[in-house]
Amino acid sequence: MAHVNTLVIAGGGGGELSGGGGGGGGYQTNASFTVTAQAYSITVGAAGTAGTGSAGGDGGSSIFGSITANGGAGGGIFNTNGIDGGCGSGAGRYGGAPQKTGGTGSQGGNGGNSNSNTIGASSGGGGGSGGNGANGTDNQGGNGGVGTSNSISGSAVFYAGGGGGTSASAVGTGGNGGGGAGDGTAGTANTGGGGGSKNGANGGAGGSGIVIIAYKTDGSDGVNTTSTGGTITTSGAFTIHTFTSSGTFTCVLPQVLTLTASVGTFTLTGIALAFKRAIHTVLSVGTFTLTGISVVLNKGKRLVMSVASYTLTGNILSISKKWINKVKHAVSNFVNKIKTPD
Repeated sequence: MAHVNTLVIAGGGGGELSGGGGGGGGYQTNASFTVTAQAYSITVGAAGTAGTGSAGGDGGSSIFGSITANGGAGGGIFNTNGIDGGCGSGAGRYGGAPQKTGGTGSQGGNGGNSNSNTIGASSGGGGGSGGNGANGTDNQGGNGGVGTSNSISGSAVFYAGGGGGTSASAVGTGGNGGGGAGDGTAGTANTGGGGGSKNGANGGAGGSGIVIIAYKTDGSDGVNTTSTGGTITTSGAFTIHTFTSSGTFTCVLPQVLTLTASVGTFTLTGIALAFKRAIHTVLSVGTFTLTGISVVLNKGKRLVMSVASYTLTGNILSISKKWINKVKHAVSNFVNKIKTPD
């Protein structure tokens, strides 16, 4: 069964004016996600908009197949709680009781709380995919929560850090993973980082999301390198498709025919054929594998295997003469004729 390694990061939430830091985008990964030969629609979540007094905008969700990463929450409004999302946003700037609480993350950390003292009002940092946002303290906005490192692209990169909280004095730092600082800095594009809030001014927008799909270049994951979609690169043993905007991943699987041998009968792709001197079967253009012997079946091309012994699913055939396979395409009603050994 074919499978790929995939990383799906949603857009980060925007930071709010005198409010909380935006939450990082939801973080979803699957090292062995089953795929079939089809065109998959890829959605890359948009960045949450900067808050202007009515809460930062939530980030957009990113989607690949059955995998959905939820958008990060926009920063909480001044004197209100944070908002729930992929990663929760920080509580709005406030000083005093009752303390305002950060939002809850569904696929990452929670947002930080506001300051509980009556002086030094400050807001909480947005949650990151790898940790909660920090609480605001006296005259210090909470730091954004840390993101999560992933090496699917070929190098270690942090994704979905939370945006920093703010205060009238010191501001919180953005979480490692594209989170913006609490001076209105936007989240980094295609990391899912949350935007930073800003005291007395508009916050920063969140960072857009990203979808990355990787598989073994040698085909051992069951995926052919003729698959298309996104920006295609290679790193080490892997072919990588990176989507920084929405698109389509067209997954192509190798055409492999499996021949299973048993006493008196050959089974080819689920069709039982009586063993006799001349076996006729219809094959499509593709790859025909005999336990380590792989030959490309080209239309009308005669394929010759040298004298040797080959193992067919536990049965050994000693080939004393050349074994000739003449292969023609099934759609054109061509016939593959296999001459058995003398």
